[in-house]
Amino acid sequence: MAMSCPPQKPDVPDSKVSQILRDYFGCSLINVKRLDGYDDFSAHVTFTKQDSSGKTVQQGVIKILGQTTLSNMNSRNLLVCGFLEHLCNAGLPFSRPFRLSDGTLNPPTIQLDHPEQEACQGHYVHLLSYVEGVPLSMLDFHYDGYFLQKIGSLAARMHSVALTHPTHIPERVKSPWYLVDVELLLDRIYAVNLSAEDVSLSLRAVKDFTSCLSRHKYTESILHGDLKGDNIIMKVDKRSSPSLSGVIDFADLVKGPVVIDIAVFAVAVWIVNWPPTQSLLQIISEVLAGYTETSDALPLTALDRELLYHAIPARCVQHLVMCRYDALHDPDNVSYLLSEDVYMLGALREFYETCGKDSDLFISLHKHTTYS
Repeated sequence: MAMSCPPQKPDVPDSKVSQILRDYFGCSLINVKRLDGYDDFSAHVTFTKQDSSGKTVQQGVIKILGQTTLSNMNSRNLLVCGFLEHLCNAGLPFSRPFRLSDGTLNPPTIQLDHPEQEACQGHYVHLLSYVEGVPLSMLDFHYDGYFLQKIGSLAARMHSVALTHPTHIPERVKSPWYLVDVELLLDRIYAVNLSAEDVSLSLRAVKDFTSCLSRHKYTESILHGDLKGDNIIMKVDKRSSPSLSGVIDFADLVKGPVVIDIAVFAVAVWIVNWPPTQSLLQIISEVLAGYTETSDALPLTALDRELLYHAIPARCVQHLVMCRYDALHDPDNVSYLLSEDVYMLGALREFYETCGKDSDLFISLHKHTTYS
């Protein structure tokens, strides 16, 4: 029986990074600094590159994906790169993919030594522009109304610009890491050592969300899919407060209801301090204000807001169950996978205690915001 690719992230020596940059992107490596990551190899690289203005020193991030077994990954990776370039051309502060030496965006595939995993189809390589700063999750940062509205506005612009892209992101393989596929969690909920009460809440959250998702048509676009503090980069200046630098990690791009990006971000903000120092309703109210008051925002209906209500606990369950499930099969990364476990469990319980009986609360949100 053919074996799948190794689940661990690739081990890539500096000499291999240098070779990849030279052979595929026409760059000469100066320095490489590894970055934290779960299943992909990521490194900050400084290199020289010849362009129309001569040889220049540039910075980027090289990502080598942890495993490649899907037959449609090549076309998906190419279209994701084209889509990301489209967003950057519209002025959005995202990491831009570098084109290869031949002028194309098609991510190269490399082979690494996996003696016991001969069936591995290879690892895709992405070279992206460097978004200067530090992840928001690493800062002691106060999420005031102004910042929450700014992220809401950024999401609105992304969703709007996404619909002007001439091609579609190809069909993906279903995964419980996509919130639109959260029904795949139902069997795993019983396998991750939750109390009977928490199993009941988790089943309720997943079933309510999937039922709501199937009943109506919602405002859709291409979603970031993982809009959280790890992927929001901030400029840090000792003379002023941290400011938004850009957004990274578009590996989870997927078509779906736009409120899913809002839900993922709102939950990430809500659990930053636990017990929470901010009301969930206030967080969502500010994000929605920034979203809906952006000039080219897609309209959000009462049905969208009802789905947002159900997406909040579904996101808590998704993160809680998937991280526990992966930790059972990946003991080397338990501390990373379970770093937010207690907060997600607390958020799930808190949601149903404070606003779990009234979805109408979400329909009228953002009428009274701090920064209007």
